[in-house]
Amino acid sequence: MADERVRAIRDDDPLALWPKDKPLPVRLVDYEAVVGAGAIVSSLGNWGYFEGALLTCGLQRSQEEGLRIEGSAVMIAPGLAITATHVFEEYWDDLASGQERMALQGIRSDGSMDVWRVEHITISRADDMALLSVALMSAIHPDWYISTFPLTTRTPTEGELITIVGFREAKEERVIELCEVSSQTSVGDVYVAQGTVGTVYPDGRDAVALPYPAFEVLCGSLGSMSGGAVLEASGKLVGIISRGWMTDAMDGPTYATVINELLTRPIRLDWPPGVYDARPMLYEIDPALVHIEGWEKLIWKDGHLAYKVW
Repeated sequence: MADERVRAIRDDDPLALWPKDKPLPVRLVDYEAVVGAGAIVSSLGNWGYFEGALLTCGLQRSQEEGLRIEGSAVMIAPGLAITATHVFEEYWDDLASGQERMALQGIRSDGSMDVWRVEHITISRADDMALLSVALMSAIHPDWYISTFPLTTRTPTEGELITIVGFREAKEERVIELCEVSSQTSVGDVYVAQGTVGTVYPDGRDAVALPYPAFEVLCGSLGSMSGGAVLEASGKLVGIISRGWMTDAMDGPTYATVINELLTRPIRLDWPPGVYDARPMLYEIDPALVHIEGWEKLIWKDGHLAYKVW
């Protein structure tokens, strides 16, 4: 595999020169179906295909250690990303105490990279999804914009073609540094696979591995793709990568968590400054900032939005 390199310049206040009356532009991922991907994971080739909306999820214990890429994440609104909780779960206590720090990196097609500092993490023990409140810590330019995935609450149907994507670091050459330096270099690759939907589990598959709403995708995945994007044909995020089963044939299956459980989880969002109300729920955020197809088609049950197949 040929390594590709991208670069980001640290900036502690990237909005300092941004006009105060100019909103930060938000663009949905301009998605076209990835041609040629199959059930076995392969390199996407173009790191910047999603223009920063697909993210690495890394942890750092010390400046000397550097950043360890533990999984993937996806940007869904300015200052808000999703990943899989199990990506960082074993480090939860160290994150809470400040012994570990978490950062995300989003790669652009021009060879640049957005770097996001994770400031708040919102999880539920009922599923494998974490909402990450993040702040930008890399330099931007006047034409810079935030790239996000649109969401859908629709349940994919058996036999439907699904694409999964995530980042995997090249372990043989780790040269990522975070926070204390002026430039950063990331080594690895973006991986993709496609497969049809197998079984859908609206109430969870089992009490241990998948006790939450999920669905099966008949394709393979790699470990650090967890938290990456699960996309239906139009490019909407229909889930995130949660679990993968390794087989000799390397064709999965992979299991995805549906995003519906996130809609009524209060989030603390501090970036961009002055944009969000205090602790909004996802479905309450301005549609200009987060695109959610079909949230109104879900049903309220006992004061919560209940998962409904549609």
